[in-house]
Parts: sequence; structure tokens; C-alpha cells
Amino acid sequence: MSKKDTSLEKIDPVKLLLFIFAFIIVCFIMIFGFIVPNIKEFKSLSRQNYSQTSSYTKVKNEFEAKFKALEATRQKDGAIILAYDTAFDKDKFINFASQFFSEVSLSKIEEGENNATDKFFRYRLNVTSSLKTPQKFYDFLDALSS
Repeated sequence: MSKKDTSLEKIDPVKLLLFIFAFIIVCFIMIFGFIVPNIKEFKSLSRQNYSQTSSYTKVKNEFEAKFKALEATRQKDGAIILAYDTAFDKDKFINFASQFFSEVSLSKIEEGENNATDKFFRYRLNVTSSLKTPQKFYDFLDALSS
């Protein structure tokens, strides 16, 4: 049972080099067949991603600039914007105008009387006042705008 292992002595170096060379060739074929096309595709996708990222950044910066302008307008003209959202109260306006004039009447203008659009209600304001100077009228206009 003491046989010596002689399997390493039977190795043919030329065959071994041929197998190693064949293995290296197969590895290069696999590298160039699978990895190189993926590198090209990666570069293409990378360029496309860069293009989309730059477009996104440009649109985002424009959006942020417009949003800041909108917020500044909301802060600056908040009362005006709120006035558009608030419904017109006829009785409140008559009470307000009564502080400046002796007799106030407010009537809605009907559709046929030059009422061009459905978005707005048009009213006719009739006031009676005895004025020696138009100062009360100007005071009314100033109070109306504030």
C-alpha cells in the first residue's frame, strides 16, 4: 500500500500551456462579447441620464423662481387676492356707504342692460348727499380702496 503518487510526473507542459491559452482566449471572448457592449450601453445611458438630469435641474430652478415670485406676490398683495375669493356682501357695502352719504341704494344690473359676462355681478349705486365740497366723496373713495 505504499504506492507513490506519480500523477504529477505524467503532466505534459505543452498540453497544460494549450489549455491555459484556450482558457484565456475563452475569457477574452466572454469579456469582449458580454462586458464591452454593456459598457457602451452604460455610456449611452449615462449620457441620457445626464441630459435628463440637466433638464430636470433647469425646470426645477425655473419652477422655484416662479414659486418664489408667486409667494412674494401672495405676501405683497394678500388682501387683493383675498378680496377676489370673498363674496360681495350687499348689506355690508350699503352700511359702509351710509357713513359717507345720506341715502344709499344698490340695485343689480340685469343681463340685458350691458352685463357682458357671467363671471361678475354688476350693481348700480345711487347715492344722495348734500356736499359743498367733494371731500366726502374723496374720503369715500379712499376708504373704499383700503
